[in-house]
Amino acid sequence: MHNEYRNHRSGRLGLILIVIVSMLVMPLAASAQSAASEPRPTEFAVNGGMYSNPSGEPVPYLNEDGRTMVPISFFATALGVPASGIKWDNGSKTATITHEGRELQLTQGQSYLLVNGERRSIDTTIAIRDGRVFIPARFIAEGLGVTVSWDEWSRIVHLSTDDPSPSPGEAQAIIAERAEEVLQLIAEQDLDGLAEHVHPDRGLRFSPYSYVDVRDEVVLEAFELASNLNNPELREWGFYDGSGETILLDFKDYWDRFVFAHDFREAPEVSYNEQLFSGNMINNAPTVYHGSIIVEYHFDGIEEQYAGIDWRSLRLVFQPYAGDWRLTAIINDEWTT
Repeated sequence: MHNEYRNHRSGRLGLILIVIVSMLVMPLAASAQSAASEPRPTEFAVNGGMYSNPSGEPVPYLNEDGRTMVPISFFATALGVPASGIKWDNGSKTATITHEGRELQLTQGQSYLLVNGERRSIDTTIAIRDGRVFIPARFIAEGLGVTVSWDEWSRIVHLSTDDPSPSPGEAQAIIAERAEEVLQLIAEQDLDGLAEHVHPDRGLRFSPYSYVDVRDEVVLEAFELASNLNNPELREWGFYDGSGETILLDFKDYWDRFVFAHDFREAPEVSYNEQLFSGNMINNAPTVYHGSIIVEYHFDGIEEQYAGIDWRSLRLVFQPYAGDWRLTAIINDEWTT
């Protein structure tokens, strides 16, 4: 895709096709190929990772009011509520969720819930199905104070339990030294050292382009990094932009092509929570990783003969963890055809 514009240090770029929605739950549109196909429940990503139910447990479903119903115990756990914070009273058919100063009470058959004793109406009723209490996901998220974002392109609702992202100046003060250390480890291919900076819970995602695909991209846990460096096994990393063909590479070839194709330690421009450059492809990282610090290393161009169409950026994404910041994504961005 040919780049459309440049916006150097001009403040945050408006995020394309990303809308903060008041209605979290909506059915997916019917397939363009089959107007008669049934709508599916909305999909969710929590803190950058796709939400999935435990194996063998009832899954989210679309009720008669068109709302995506989720099992409150598993969904609340995915949003950071410990098991001890979820209680069920069989006599009153009431579930109580307690977490970080918030208390939610949800009763079967009611069209409202209580948040810290305050009654809040919902547009459908709380239900019991397959032995689990179900409620529209929106109301659990809102009740727990979770940040909600809608990605129109992927039709995924992104939920974040993290605080808002620091300003560019604050982000630089927090992460500049850590980012330089991480970049040096990347340059040296010191994956044991790099593993020490990876988020223990969320792992490390490798995104070959600026649009982060939370459904299909590779995410490795810290302990997996070093063992993959010389692993000849081919892995699917996503799809080449333009051709749409599968990116089928071993770890080392992917690293050389999409992680450290150039020495980003020499990048003339570095930014913190401020996008330096963009082509046509959407940069959805600030939505996928709400509350993060994103460090961008950018070259306007590599070879003079290409007149800037070979521009390249590397983005490192850091998310909070236990009072610290840990690496959760390495994102490549480049000119594509």
